[in-house]
Amino acid sequence: MNKKVALIGSAAFVLVVLAAIAVFLRLTQKPDEFIKDGDAALLVKDYNEAVRSYNKAIGLAKTDSLRKVLHFKLADVYIETDEWPKVLGHWSAIVQIDPKNTKARFGRLKYYYIIADSAGTVPIWQETLTQASEFIDVVEDTELFREDTTEWDPYKKQNEVGEGQLGPFLYLVRGRAFFEIAKMQAVADPNQYLTQAIEDLKKVLKLQPEHIDAYWYLAQATITKGDILAAQSDPEEKDKAAKEAQVYLKQAIEVADDNVKAHINLLTTRLMLSSIEQRQSLEPEYLSLVDKFPSEPQAHWALANFYLSLGHKNLDDAEQALANAIELDRENVIYARAAANLHYHKFSIYNQKPQLIKAIEVAGNALTLPGAQQSKGPQRLVNRNNRLSLYTF
Repeated sequence: MNKKVALIGSAAFVLVVLAAIAVFLRLTQKPDEFIKDGDAALLVKDYNEAVRSYNKAIGLAKTDSLRKVLHFKLADVYIETDEWPKVLGHWSAIVQIDPKNTKARFGRLKYYYIIADSAGTVPIWQETLTQASEFIDVVEDTELFREDTTEWDPYKKQNEVGEGQLGPFLYLVRGRAFFEIAKMQAVADPNQYLTQAIEDLKKVLKLQPEHIDAYWYLAQATITKGDILAAQSDPEEKDKAAKEAQVYLKQAIEVADDNVKAHINLLTTRLMLSSIEQRQSLEPEYLSLVDKFPSEPQAHWALANFYLSLGHKNLDDAEQALANAIELDRENVIYARAAANLHYHKFSIYNQKPQLIKAIEVAGNALTLPGAQQSKGPQRLVNRNNRLSLYTF
């Protein structure tokens, strides 16, 4: 019995000593060595080693400022490995440490904004609205509101929205979220949301008068509000809102006449508000658009959509315009999908078998384009839907 007690005591003593050694080593270890190891691993793209080293460094970090640096390093690694849930986790950890950290908040908010823009569901737009509102509360009336997001925007290759000052971006995102939720009739009082959307979008233009997207969403919110008011009580509100929306879009052209999107937005809205009989009269303006912006694929894409809206008698003109758009932007999966559909449409009407073969060929080639590849990032839903659409076709 005494031997057993002695053995147990010895084992316990050894464990205590080992624990003390571990604590001593931890107290004497410094994170700098692991940071250097992580940086070296990152240089040679050994991402697993970089993650291990940075995580060890976080465990040894004694200040919040160092922890923030390490969370950013880990977020950057996971961006490289396309592991976006982990990227979001590290950005959220930074926000927990420092609620005023604009870079982490911006990255997280823009992720949700890109998802919302592609998925268009109420919960995603609601999350985007919540994050944008919290962000505005943190930075409004501070110098942070004027920070330039361009240098630390992780989505430059995926989406251009947000480049420039932080303030206009935040109001644009929140205004857009208010608008989309109201448009989907997802709240008891859509008018209240539309009023807030219009207010936010006007703030964008006050801060950045050349912001073309703000004019576009302001016009759309105005039209939507007019439609709701017309349905509720006053039919004249619909025409009044349509005219007001076009005024905004004309203002966009005045401040950015060299921006093709400004011109397309006005023509698209006029086409949308026109009756079938009135549409043909817009052809000279669409042709002028292409003459003014001959090297812009979006201009030819707009012309193709115009001809498609006129019906099957204009399919040849639509095909030519679409071919011009594809020639200028060969990696655009939307253009390719539309071309495949157009060729099939011509086959269905005129029974031209070469058009059917061409449709299948174009759709097959479109599956190899970047916009149809599987991704784990914020563009994943768009890419998945593009791919699914092509396979379905």
